[in-house]
Amino acid sequence: MDVLAALKRVPEFAHVPEVHLQWLMQNSTLATHADGDYIFRKGDAINELRIVLQGEVKLYREQAGNLRHFGVIESYEITGLLPYSRMKNASAMGVSGGQTIALVLHKDFFNEMIRDHHPLTE
Repeated sequence: MDVLAALKRVPEFAHVPEVHLQWLMQNSTLATHADGDYIFRKGDAINELRIVLQGEVKLYREQAGNLRHFGVIESYEITGLLPYSRMKNASAMGVSGGQTIALVLHKDFFNEMIRDHHPLTE
């Protein structure tokens, strides 16, 4: 997968200089999930920014003892913890729709991103 080309398709990154996208790639990991894999569950700690590069994440909540589908995070969308966010835990369940590949940046890199790669946070 050409990660740089995929990042350029993310609307929020369309005008971000390549040097910042390169930093993002160097400090992130690629997470691959098979169709139907749980990516996160309600109550899981949210410690990472996640950019879906391929596939999708189907979102479910439990309601009256049943799982209810309520949304989808599609390819080229950003999810998870964002800089300046106060989110701590997942409020829903995320399940991979098809083979899903995401670029994952741990929150330990947020201060550096804000300080040195601010175009990624705008």
